[in-house]
Amino acid sequence: MGHDGARLAPLVARVPFRRNRSAGYDVVLEAGEAAVLTRLCEELTTLLSGDDEPSDPSDPSDPSDPSDPSDPSDPVLERLFPRAYLDPTEEEAEADWQRLVHDDLVDGRRRALATVEGTLAAAEVRRGRFELTLSEEQAQAWLAVLNDARLALGTRLEVTEDLDLSGLDPDDPDTAPYAVYWWLGVLEESLIDVLSG
Repeated sequence: MGHDGARLAPLVARVPFRRNRSAGYDVVLEAGEAAVLTRLCEELTTLLSGDDEPSDPSDPSDPSDPSDPSDPSDPVLERLFPRAYLDPTEEEAEADWQRLVHDDLVDGRRRALATVEGTLAAAEVRRGRFELTLSEEQAQAWLAVLNDARLALGTRLEVTEDLDLSGLDPDDPDTAPYAVYWWLGVLEESLIDVLSG
């Protein structure tokens, strides 16, 4: 996942989402923030493009085995699409479940990513800021993408609950990915507050 923490210099010193009078949501992002979000969307889209088919434990031509701890499958995909059945004796039920829902889950994530990318591309740029208005449905897509991007980046960084993100320097290349992770959390929380307000 991208690590453009230096582009997040303001690190959301303002509220990026506001409810407007037309029952929509106004969004204002700095150009660097919009660039980081666009890059994260592109990376998630690429990741999902390699996840067209769920692994089928009964298919001998499929090299992945969900019960094999040495399975080379991507931990981000495992986080985004967790197993429904954790009991290893439930492999058949897990395979059935994946066959039933996996494609729909992938399609839903792709649609949400396309919505975010499309709304960012259509944004009006004024004085280096991206300004756009979201419908309720578009705002829900943004929330889903922010959550997925944060989960994906947190998985890549092996973030735990013990991680202290205070005092991050967004200009330090070693901490930039963590700054992006923190920023995604701020955006997500801000959007949740606006949607629930």
